[in-house]
Amino acid sequence: MALLHRYQSTMHGNYKKFILIFGPVAAIALILSVIARYYFFDPIATPVSWTDNVVLAICLIAFALLYRTTLPEKKVTFKELFILTVGLSCFAAVLYALYLWFYGLHTDPDFPQRFLDSEMAKHKPGEQGYEAAVEQIKIMATPKYLAFMGFVYTVVTSFILGFFVALLFRTERSPRYQKK
Repeated sequence: MALLHRYQSTMHGNYKKFILIFGPVAAIALILSVIARYYFFDPIATPVSWTDNVVLAICLIAFALLYRTTLPEKKVTFKELFILTVGLSCFAAVLYALYLWFYGLHTDPDFPQRFLDSEMAKHKPGEQGYEAAVEQIKIMATPKYLAFMGFVYTVVTSFILGFFVALLFRTERSPRYQKK
């Protein structure tokens, strides 16, 4: 616990307002990647793919750099950037999950079946636990559950990407906290 209180941090900008403005923009970018894949490429078979992670990483980098330019003297700490990137991603993940639910129900009703087929291909009949795996996969192959998985995967990915974005684009270190 002492390690957490070792540094005092100063927030230089209004990151909450930035999250509310650009969180939906990141969600729109994720949604547009799903729509583009549906109409122009291969429709999605999993709630989150590498293309979604790339889109999320590009959004986080772009918004972190944009946020840094809005600050006085362009000073930003790791903590502030990490909170910003995770907040943006979590806001985007909620909207993205809502769209995945809508997508699985209305836009592409074959999405749950493609997910079921891709997961079933990973298991071979006759192996130990095959029947249990099949039952579990059938439970998971619903639009509601796929949307939930999309939310969870996006949030987990955002913590990892947010850590690296904050580490790379910080411009100042927090001063050490002095006990009085």
